Amino acid sequence: MPSNNQFKINEHGFTLIEVLASIVLLAIILTSFGMIFAQSLKTSNTSERIIDHTYIAQREMERIYELSTKVSVEHRISEIKENKNYVQYSDDGDWLLFKKEIVDEQVNIELRLKDEPSSLTRILIKVYDVKNLEKPKVQMENLLEWKIDENE
Repeated sequence: MPSNNQFKINEHGFTLIEVLASIVLLAIILTSFGMIFAQSLKTSNTSERIIDHTYIAQREMERIYELSTKVSVEHRISEIKENKNYVQYSDDGDWLLFKKEIVDEQVNIELRLKDEPSSLTRILIKVYDVKNLEKPKVQMENLLEWKIDENE
């Protein structure tokens, strides 16, 4: 029969298994918080970039609107090229396509202008990140009325 001294519990400290188990639990908890924090930071950065691109699209739309109040429908294309620094690069059926790069904001802007003789013109602005020119980050569409002749 074993003596009572063999089954005596050591209450003076932690066993190696208890220390290892607490380290593993702490590692799991800290890893979870770290992953949540990293995902939150990524989401925040993505949201900030989308807001920046939306601001750029809005600013460009306002510039084109201002131009539409001052320039006749016959001169809109030349004014977009000369005064707004767009380059016409293609003709996509009914749409005239223009582009410009804003280096300090690291974006490319595509301006689509519905080629119609009337004073109402559909405008589509797409803002691309320079790192990904395949898919626009933001697009904005509007219908603008251009001046009919220079005397208005």
